[in-house]
Amino acid sequence: MQATTDEAAKRLKALNPLLDNTRLGSMIHLDAGRTILARMYPNVKVEFSLNDDGEELKYGRLDTIRLDIYELSRKNMVCIYDIKTGNTYLEPSGHCVW
Repeated sequence: MQATTDEAAKRLKALNPLLDNTRLGSMIHLDAGRTILARMYPNVKVEFSLNDDGEELKYGRLDTIRLDIYELSRKNMVCIYDIKTGNTYLEPSGHCVW
């Protein structure tokens, strides 16, 4: 997933050198998501939203948790990929839910 995002970022930055970071970040999210969907990975969802009860809802709906990429691995471990662009990053929490 990281390589897909890195490739999208490199290509889109080169093609759009004057684009502001907000729009560039949106383009990177869209491009990476489309690439991942095109690869048809099993048990992977792109732009996936859940409510507090764990129900899947329309992506981006208010009062939902919005996930960039959700993967249920063969070992039934859930992997969440949160694409960050520019100088934005996540600190590792050390938490894992099994």
